[in-house]
Amino acid sequence: MWDLAEHYYGDGLLWPNIYRATPAIGPNPDYLITGVDIAIPSLEGSPANLTAADASNLHQGYLVAYRAFQARGDQRADTYLRMSEKYQ
Repeated sequence: MWDLAEHYYGDGLLWPNIYRATPAIGPNPDYLITGVDIAIPSLEGSPANLTAADASNLHQGYLVAYRAFQARGDQRADTYLRMSEKYQ
């Protein structure tokens, strides 16, 4: 999803926006499931100038990623929790 965020947003750090908008991706943000239609939500602002709604969506996306990594016992979960706080 990093590559998709790079392509569509110009910033790979915005990948949780895609993950949040595409629940069918599944419980592991590291893998895309073949055949799943991926939603690429548009931004109201720009990657360099996010609106409050964009930031809220990213906050939620990072929380979804945090929960997915936490459920698997992945140590990266805390990183995604901190990233969610950045956009809160």
